[in-house]
Amino acid sequence: MQRSILGPTLLAAAVVSPALAQPCQNPTWSPVGSGTIGSIDALTVYQGSLYAGGLMTSAGGVPGTSRIARWDGEAWHPLGQGLNGLIRDFLHHEGNLYVAGNFTSIIGGPDASRVAIWDGSSWSPLGSATLDGQVLALAVFNGQIHAAGTFTNAGGAAVSRVVRWNGTTWESLGGGVDSSAYALCVYDDGAGDGPALYVGGFFSHAGGVPISRIAKWDGLTWSDVGGGINGGVTCMAVFDDGSGPALYVGGNFTMAGGTLEVNSIARWDGNSWSRVGLLTGEFSTFSINTLDVLDDGAGPALYAGGGFINSEGQPVNHIAKWDGQTWTPLGAGTSSEVDDIAVFDDGRGGGPAIYAAGGFISAGGLVVNNIARYGCPPPPPCPADWDNDGHITSTDISAYLVAWLASVTGQTLDADFNGDAQVNSSDISAFLTAWLSAVTEGC
Repeated sequence: MQRSILGPTLLAAAVVSPALAQPCQNPTWSPVGSGTIGSIDALTVYQGSLYAGGLMTSAGGVPGTSRIARWDGEAWHPLGQGLNGLIRDFLHHEGNLYVAGNFTSIIGGPDASRVAIWDGSSWSPLGSATLDGQVLALAVFNGQIHAAGTFTNAGGAAVSRVVRWNGTTWESLGGGVDSSAYALCVYDDGAGDGPALYVGGFFSHAGGVPISRIAKWDGLTWSDVGGGINGGVTCMAVFDDGSGPALYVGGNFTMAGGTLEVNSIARWDGNSWSRVGLLTGEFSTFSINTLDVLDDGAGPALYAGGGFINSEGQPVNHIAKWDGQTWTPLGAGTSSEVDDIAVFDDGRGGGPAIYAAGGFISAGGLVVNNIARYGCPPPPPCPADWDNDGHITSTDISAYLVAWLASVTGQTLDADFNGDAQVNSSDISAFLTAWLSAVTEGC
């Protein structure tokens, strides 16, 4: 922390510029740097940065950002040398970031079969048991990491697409499921037996029992979920619209529970299925790729991304927000399907914003290259915020005086605050006038 040259009285008077605290009234789409080359499948926020993973071969043109990269609000950064294959999901557990996909090794490091651990500075594999197919989803249930995907063998033992990590190796869950498992979600349906793990995918059996595309695992046995779904389930999220927590299920299907007609999304409250508005696509069938409960500053809401383009005749273009009653668009949306959504505050003063990623070229009519930000633009620079931390405090005076002294002795114009091509005492006067104005009135 920089030590101030001013006393406690002036320190107490220093305030955050009011312009930085105003709610966002007119959110807009904007690029995230120069975007990526290649699509993004997964987003998450970890240790104050936004992480992106997928098929991309580069983020912002920065070397070493193939398949995974970190965005700090201003620039893209590599994570070591990264991983050698596709990334599909992220999981936070015990302070670490778990990464899943179709990779087999840490570049420049050891083998890592479909799951690897990033601790904020270095990579490590999750054990040595080899999975023979990709991992599409991760979740923590009963304190253990669970994985779902296309694999049928783990460390030489037969498993069937859903496994748990026991601390040493992967174990099958009650016989698993008979086809690809794409999504995992923990949900308490209120029946009194506590939370259970819900698995979604393209299977027709779980534990050898006919169960269609969505199944409930209570830790011991598999069970049906209200008659199931008639098409693939690719994403799930728990959201409370004010009537209690419910499981929202997305994918590519037209029927839930055997009788209810739906358009690729349905709500399960523990007893019955219900519709979730009406999303429609360019074609009769389309996929919902991601469901995320996020708070952009206006309270939690359910966000969906996928192949839809309308809701009740209103354009929503691949990304929309559900408040429990209606779907609303995020501006003009994106040019093609959204694969994941996250909320991130980049610290530049615009507040929390929605980040969308996928394989699209544009968002809101702007070229963005596979990832874009939707929210309040950062406020214009405040000249009195000399240290660029978004706050007007006495440290700005300290920082300016350091720059002023350096400019005077080094004969540079870095501290020419009044723009007269000279650095002298009038610059100090001009800076202090701007600083006091910012403290009392804001920039």
